[in-house]
Amino acid sequence: MKDDRRAAVIYIVKLGREKAVEVIKDAEYVMFRRGVWNPYEKRKTSEIIPTILDTRLYGADVSLENGVFYVSCPVSSDMW
Repeated sequence: MKDDRRAAVIYIVKLGREKAVEVIKDAEYVMFRRGVWNPYEKRKTSEIIPTILDTRLYGADVSLENGVFYVSCPVSSDMW
């Protein structure tokens, strides 16, 4: 049987800082990960906004799946 879960994912921001914060700022919680190889963890949005803004080179990817924002902040080792 085909797994269609990923078909419900909407990609909103690709490597953005201010745009990523604008999209998620009203959510109480998001699923967050630092580095693409790490698992997502449920985190308070107010706690991760500074992290997104401090990622000077890369920003964050934001996607929406089943009403939940997923935020991924790549690290330097992800980029090579």
